[in-house]
Amino acid sequence: MNLILTPELLAYVQSKVDCGDFKSAEDFVLAAIAMVRADELLQQQDVDDLRKAIAEGMQGESEEWDAEEIKAEGRRLLAERRQKAV
Repeated sequence: MNLILTPELLAYVQSKVDCGDFKSAEDFVLAAIAMVRADELLQQQDVDDLRKAIAEGMQGESEEWDAEEIKAEGRRLLAERRQKAV
């Protein structure tokens, strides 16, 4: 496979090789591909975790809540933290 890089990208890759971060441009590209693959796997795991959490939440019990009570509790906790920080 042959890759055509912009002059900016070519200079970046070469700088990484020149400073010793990578032995060759090929090593740089292989590392970049590995990083993309790892990122894709993490993203899929995040999606799977969210789906599992949603399914668990849908099976659990629900309870009513009052937005004003929640906001008041949040304000109270925030005031306590601010007072401790002083």
